Amino acid sequence: MRNLIINREHSDIAAKDTYLVYIEDHAVPECKIDGVWVRKLGTIRDGETARFRIADREAMLFVVKNKITRNYSNSCYHIDEGVGGDVFVSGKCEKNVLKFNPFKFDGDTSYEVEEFKAKVRKKKTAWFIGILAAFVMISYIAMSGMLASWVDPNRDVYQPSGWSDDAAAKDLGDPNFTVTLNDNFTANFNHQGYYVVFSSEKVTCFVVREPFKQYPDFEKLSLVEYGKKIIEVNKLGDVEVTEKDGVGYFTFSAISSSNKENYIYYAYLYKSDDACWFVHFAVNEADNEKLADDIASWAASIKIKGKQ
Repeated sequence: MRNLIINREHSDIAAKDTYLVYIEDHAVPECKIDGVWVRKLGTIRDGETARFRIADREAMLFVVKNKITRNYSNSCYHIDEGVGGDVFVSGKCEKNVLKFNPFKFDGDTSYEVEEFKAKVRKKKTAWFIGILAAFVMISYIAMSGMLASWVDPNRDVYQPSGWSDDAAAKDLGDPNFTVTLNDNFTANFNHQGYYVVFSSEKVTCFVVREPFKQYPDFEKLSLVEYGKKIIEVNKLGDVEVTEKDGVGYFTFSAISSSNKENYIYYAYLYKSDDACWFVHFAVNEADNEKLADDIASWAASIKIKGKQ
């Protein structure tokens, strides 16, 4: 065994965020980063020098913003095989909003790293082309008035790190839509395909607004009929929709394509004077029992302008 010493140099970029450190490990893997089986070593904060015990074998080292974005935003470093000698590495976070301000290692331009990056670029290019083709098809369907509510259960959404069970309640939203959540959540009104997304480390709330001007036939639908259309379009299977006190409701589950874990979705349906609304909360199955009551309480606090 030997010591791995990582110095995260101070940077004003992402200074408040704690990043995760992973190392290649095929014996006791926890997850994959760009196809490499890895194990979490620990965390590292801005300006901190962290020390970890690692094996003497050759391995790839990764520092990532969080587990959700690990395949999209990461930095890698090649550790040579060696016996006993400490391994020193350093780096800092760089400003790149599109990649969530990634950590960058200093000076590892080894053949192994460059070869790995080339493989990843090739894989991500193919992935992007596939996503682009799917987006074009979705856009075509939506423009044809045939799309009820596109929801991709496996979509990776940025989730802030850190969760407190004692977080203070707070109202989030705008004049058209508000919900009482807590300080664990942040709001994003610029997420493609959604009116707003409220993100946290353990629960994400997606809000879809479908105006009657764009989907005139929806104005005639009951909430149950609207829910069935969502289920049909998104191929969610045999899911029952209920309606009570002007709110439609159904649940479904889906396996995440990124971490292969099961997520439970709680879907709520509403109609206002000018649109249908599809709100769904996603929670990892491992956290579902603990957070199900909270989700029901948050859903009960939803207020929509002009709700019927």
